[in-house]
Amino acid sequence: MNMSTIKKMITGLILVISLFPYNLLACQYNVRETGFADFETNHYRFYGFVNQITSENIVKDLDKACLTIFNNCNINYEIINIETQNDHSALHYINQLNIDSFPFGIIVSPDSHVIEIPFPIITPSYMDKCEPVIKSIVESPIRNEIIKKVIKTYGVILIIEGIDKQENQRILKKAKQAIHTIQTQMKFMPKIIKHAPELIVLKRKSFDEEKLLLWSLGLNGQKIKHGYAAIIYGKTRWFGPLLKDKEITKTNLSNILYIIGQDCECGLDMDVMKGTRLLVKWDEKRHRDLVKNLGYDPENPMVKLEMSRILRKGLSGQSATTIYSQSEKSKINRRNDPLYVVDDQPDTMRFFYYLIVISVVIILISLLIIYKKVVSKV
Repeated sequence: MNMSTIKKMITGLILVISLFPYNLLACQYNVRETGFADFETNHYRFYGFVNQITSENIVKDLDKACLTIFNNCNINYEIINIETQNDHSALHYINQLNIDSFPFGIIVSPDSHVIEIPFPIITPSYMDKCEPVIKSIVESPIRNEIIKKVIKTYGVILIIEGIDKQENQRILKKAKQAIHTIQTQMKFMPKIIKHAPELIVLKRKSFDEEKLLLWSLGLNGQKIKHGYAAIIYGKTRWFGPLLKDKEITKTNLSNILYIIGQDCECGLDMDVMKGTRLLVKWDEKRHRDLVKNLGYDPENPMVKLEMSRILRKGLSGQSATTIYSQSEKSKINRRNDPLYVVDDQPDTMRFFYYLIVISVVIILISLLIIYKKVVSKV
């Protein structure tokens, strides 16, 4: 082996090593992208209660309206006759909520929270009044705006106004600072996300119209005094804690947002990464817009299989560090557990990648030794 050959081999191996780690070891998807795949089996549930007095036509029309409106939504529905289906498991809600007029509707969230959906009084134009009520279950101006933004951007900071105007301004300022922080970090993230997070403000005057959005976040508009902030990404997934009042800082917001831009092998627990989905309609047009934006279909079975395989690795972590500073962690409260980042464990493929890198390094060292010996002889 002459010196020219050795030099070429060394140069080639150095080039391989310089290109290898990022291109081969980086995850194929980031957390934001996994948020667009639907892994849930436990959706929201709508129960429409009717009785023997309810006409057969109204029952059929209710069923038809629910079938049409709830298509492409994360909600299952059932029309229940309380007299002919007197052994139904959902009937206990009638006594629990003191329901005494029919038809009447309720929604049960995946974590078993319940909200009442009163239907209008029966008149000849009953369905003309009833259909907008059913439609409002899955659509509202703010939810539609959230969907539009999460499809095209990094994610959304949803600010819910409190009664203190000065505090509302402070929260807005912190949210904008967090967005700026993430914007400066985006170019260093594993995958390119074209547009920075955006800010949406839910004003107090819209609380009634956004009653179901607030309920999805565990809030009652009539009882809100302080401001709140929620991070929403992917298929309208609420990610991390629901921050309240003084908990809303640039650090807390940017730390939660930062995770969304990381690769999906960051070791985050799968249940935490999936977040809590808002109750929305994700129709075919929105799905087409998403596919166009991502460049692939996140609902493709092969894509979902790969995402699911990678996400499950988060459960194997041995240690955890919170995304908050210790002083901030102690202040955080939410409906779900606090958000933890878990150390990830290399899978079989990554192990082989590292093995190849080590082998290349060993070969490079051997060539350098041979090269040194050849030079010394010359």
